[in-house]
Amino acid sequence: MSDTSEKAGDRHLARGVLIRAIRDLGGGGEAEVPGIVSFVFSDSFESMCGDADWDPSWLRDVFKSMIGMAREARETRMSVAKEVAHLLSKMEEQE
Repeated sequence: MSDTSEKAGDRHLARGVLIRAIRDLGGGGEAEVPGIVSFVFSDSFESMCGDADWDPSWLRDVFKSMIGMAREARETRMSVAKEVAHLLSKMEEQE
């Protein structure tokens, strides 16, 4: 595997993890929220964003909005999480 394809594979994997975290935040139960919050404010999140080639400050703001919504009605949170995950997936496809 060349460096370029390995880097692309790492980027794709990291983006998949971040998109999954958004989906889990929206569709998961309250038990998942503390783990996701810890992840978003960890060095691992910074590293994952670096591997994904996404700005960690921007993505952290997206997660913060979703975390704030986690206290709102579950249906709203699920709907917004689905849309955010869809948009992030589209960004992945375009690169």
